[in-house]
Amino acid sequence: MTSFPGMFGAIDKKKAAELLVVDGVYPNGRYLIRERGEGGEDEFVMSLNFKNRVTHHLIKRDGNGIFTVNKVNYGNCKSLKALLELLSSEPLPAKWPVLLKEWVKNPATLGEENESEDNEEEEEE
Repeated sequence: MTSFPGMFGAIDKKKAAELLVVDGVYPNGRYLIRERGEGGEDEFVMSLNFKNRVTHHLIKRDGNGIFTVNKVNYGNCKSLKALLELLSSEPLPAKWPVLLKEWVKNPATLGEENESEDNEEEEEE
């Protein structure tokens, strides 16, 4: 699984909620992806703001290699990135309630990305 700025390790629901709040409110569509503590390699939890509260959704690969959310297939996505792109664009799939608008950036992941960008620039010189 390739990391991206909205990927966190196995943080709990309380910590996820703390990261999703902005100035005392939970903006619709703000989200983060966290590892599922007891899950397998392809199991994650999306913590998502919806209707001014935090909701948590299990993302898991099914037997056909398709990523599902709460056991629902929203578009035959074979990668987590493809699933998040689908849920971040309109029109939304049927029965998915909110457009993913903004991810919470993980400072640890951002640091890794910046280091790899710096290394690429050094190699080019």
